Amino acid sequence: MKKLSIAAAPFLFVALAVTPAQAASPTSALVSVGSPQGIHPENAQNEPALAVDASRPAVLAAGANELVDMQPCSQLASTEHGACSFPLGTFNLGVGLTGVYFSFDSGQTWVQPTYQGLTAVNCDPTVEPCTPEVGPIHTAPNFYENGLRSRSDPGVAFGPAPGNGGFSWSNGSRLYFSTIATNLTDTPIDRSGIKSNFALTVSHIDDVTAERVQDQANWSRPYFVPAKISPTAGLDKEQIWADNAASSPFFGNVYVCYSDFHSFSRGNNFPLFPNVAVSFDGGHTWTPPRDVVTMNDMCFRVDSLNGRCVEDGNAGARSDLAAMPSVDIANGAPTGTDATNEIVDAWSDGRFGLNDERTLLSYSTDGGGTWSAPTSISVAGDRSAYSAPAISPDGTHVYVTYMAYGEPFRTTTADPRPEHGVLLGAGVDANGAPTGWTTLYAGLSGDARGTSQGRILYNEFLGDYVYAIATRTYGAGVAAGRLPVRFREQRHLRGNDRVAGRPAGAFRTVASARGDPRHQTPFRYATVSARPSSRCVHGFHASADEAIEMSSALLRSSPGGNGPCSGSPSNPTMSARRR
Repeated sequence: MKKLSIAAAPFLFVALAVTPAQAASPTSALVSVGSPQGIHPENAQNEPALAVDASRPAVLAAGANELVDMQPCSQLASTEHGACSFPLGTFNLGVGLTGVYFSFDSGQTWVQPTYQGLTAVNCDPTVEPCTPEVGPIHTAPNFYENGLRSRSDPGVAFGPAPGNGGFSWSNGSRLYFSTIATNLTDTPIDRSGIKSNFALTVSHIDDVTAERVQDQANWSRPYFVPAKISPTAGLDKEQIWADNAASSPFFGNVYVCYSDFHSFSRGNNFPLFPNVAVSFDGGHTWTPPRDVVTMNDMCFRVDSLNGRCVEDGNAGARSDLAAMPSVDIANGAPTGTDATNEIVDAWSDGRFGLNDERTLLSYSTDGGGTWSAPTSISVAGDRSAYSAPAISPDGTHVYVTYMAYGEPFRTTTADPRPEHGVLLGAGVDANGAPTGWTTLYAGLSGDARGTSQGRILYNEFLGDYVYAIATRTYGAGVAAGRLPVRFREQRHLRGNDRVAGRPAGAFRTVASARGDPRHQTPFRYATVSARPSSRCVHGFHASADEAIEMSSALLRSSPGGNGPCSGSPSNPTMSARRR
């Protein structure tokens, strides 16, 4: 049996930087502090979101896709199907998949609360089936109790709490938590006008403190957004924002934007219908959505393995949404008195060609009527993947966080694919132009080959989002990346096994010291039966300039089949063959 415990890339970290007047050094901190140690999924988070309470700028909240409550990676699913759990292609049924995290010291330290719900952490990875049970969870609460599970793409936003006189900061603040949700069996949700496999939900908790976030009773139930969803709708990519400036005529309104995929056409003329839903009562009810603009997804590198746009290389991390805009406004929150109303927009752009992807920024000082010409702001040599801006409430400083690759597009999986997170900062001149861009923080590089969605292991996954926030005194950004922490690799190899051409027994147990910059090899939880003549890998592709033949290998590599791995002891489901 082979086992690999990793923590090479998919940490959630937050980078922090104060304004020049504060004269302090930027720092970083681990957000996903509840991750298990020594087993997979370890540090299995991606697609982070970040929000700051404008009335209490030291209070931050984050959300992310989070596998902390999932079954330790199933040996049977991984070695025979390139997955981590059953049913194949999904996760343990009913187990929540979005985490929520809090900081009460401007992001220096974080807590990941423990609630009650459905968990699969007590399942034995060598025994199937895994039956989740009620117990402690470290993901968003109150989904299981309402016949749902949190699924993916979380968003977070702080706004004023409602009261008898309407919205007011004197009522305290309210944190809104949005996520895609399914029912407990991944079958169509059939209730209250919803007939879809997926729904959007928003939960909330008022006046977050270190004590209150630990009490599940302080959280609301998840509310549906919108209240009616057709069976053919594919809702995805939601984000949430609350109008948090008391001077605004829309103060307290909450907005959820999302895309409705009207046709799952396998990448051929993929139609997207961006929508916005609004709540006027603190997230309890929502207006019908409104189309903003019709878009067609565009891609130049479609991976043959996962059918998605990729940026770092074959079988790589998807980059479908890299060019989607992300905006922020200097609205003077919480009071609005010093608002400049400047809007900043940042995105990752491919107009300069493959291997020269950059973060671009544009700004508007007239309410979005006109925009500045896009400016390239990412560091030379960084291949920007996803970007997000933030502007301070008084409009004096801009921060941009982005995720980037450090090497050209790889046509082979044999070579490292370093990825890291970056936080930039700039002042704003009298004309509204961000000037003097400075790299405030550049994270350590992790190897993107060491990532996965968890439900499948044979391709990378870093997600589709990064976030940034700004206050009058500091800015912060959150991304998936690598922190200088201890990680360990374990492989228990049979005598006739080889790993990527290394001699038998080359890996046993290797422990790295804190800060060791070594990268994980391209094998995750993989069983390697590498007779030189067959070069078969159970659970993951072998390397490099070899293409994966997935579906056909499922059939011909089973016992009695005629595939190249048919005689190996672990019934592989993939074969790698040179074309």
